[in-house]
Amino acid sequence: MFPETVVHSRRLVLRAFDTSDIPDTRASCSDSLTQRWLPLPQPYTLDDATAWCTTSARAMRDSGDGIQFAITDATRTLAHWLLTNQHFQRMELRAAAENTVSRAVALKAGFHREGTLRNAGFVRGARVDLVLFSLLPGDLGSSTDPTKHR
Repeated sequence: MFPETVVHSRRLVLRAFDTSDIPDTRASCSDSLTQRWLPLPQPYTLDDATAWCTTSARAMRDSGDGIQFAITDATRTLAHWLLTNQHFQRMELRAAAENTVSRAVALKAGFHREGTLRNAGFVRGARVDLVLFSLLPGDLGSSTDPTKHR
C-alpha cells in the first residue's frame, strides 16, 4: 500500500484524485494525443472519469499496484519524493517508442534510457515497443529537495 500524501514544490501540488478532477480527467483522457498513447476507453465518458477519480486510482494505491497523481510539470518533483522521502531504490518510466514527447520528458527529468522492451506495451489493441528509463537515488545528486510533503 502506498501512503496517501500531498507533494508540494514551488511550482505545483501533487495529490490524490478526487471528484473535483472529474471534468479535467474526462477532457484530458478524451484528447486525441492522450488517446493515441494510452489504453483508454473510446469514447472516454463521464462515467469513466468518475470511476477513475473516485475508485480506480485509490484502489491501485491501496493495493500497492501503483500510485496515481495528476502530473503536469511534476516528473522531477515526483522522482525526488519517491527516491528520497519514500526511500524507493528505483523509479521507472516507460514510454511507447514512438511517443517522442514522453521520451523527452523522461530525459529532461534526468532519467537514464536503459533500452527497449520489445512488444511490451499495448496501444489501441496493438503491441508496441516501450522505451525503459530509470532513475536511482544517486542520480539525484546533491540537488536541493524541491518537495515538502505531509
